[in-house]
Amino acid sequence: MKIEFENENKVALEDFNSDYFNSRGAELYRDEEYETAIEYYRIAAAMGNVQSLANLGYCYYYGRGCKKDLKLAFAYFKMAARFKNTDALYKLSTMYEHGKGVKKNDEIAEYYLMTAFQSLNELPDTAKLEYPSLLFAMGKRFLAIGEEEGDYEVAYTLLRSAQEGYEFQIGQGCHYYEKMLAEVEEILKRDCFDSYWDEDEDESFLN
Repeated sequence: MKIEFENENKVALEDFNSDYFNSRGAELYRDEEYETAIEYYRIAAAMGNVQSLANLGYCYYYGRGCKKDLKLAFAYFKMAARFKNTDALYKLSTMYEHGKGVKKNDEIAEYYLMTAFQSLNELPDTAKLEYPSLLFAMGKRFLAIGEEEGDYEVAYTLLRSAQEGYEFQIGQGCHYYEKMLAEVEEILKRDCFDSYWDEDEDESFLN
């Protein structure tokens, strides 16, 4: 769909408002109007919007509104990662971990994952709801540590945050996260988390 440069679009273009074009693209993406979303992302990216670079990476990574192209997705993520964009850092970690669009490298995957998590910790708590998959990945990482050391508290906290984030995103219309939410909920049913669930229920009762 061709973008009409009238009304809000015209004003945003004249004001060089990249945030408007990125936000409009995100709305269209949630509504599964991927081809039009890409056009808005491209305009925002041309204006220097870093998040739109990452968003274009997602479009090419999953082939939404365009032909799937992992190498082009990798290029967009690399550009956004230079500015410490959390989305791009996380996706680069998964690409290196699984060898998608780039040669598999566990050390580089670990570097990008930890850098993404560090950048996430610098964001306000409310903004963290926008990164449930990163929280899920870190939750699984600490779950593995907990299995060795018998301490699952950090894993539980991260997985619960991921659950909340997925629920938030689905509530915003991102229904492609439903499968991931089901996976998180299944992991949280494990016996090792029973005591933490009990604590949460006690705190809810007291409040």
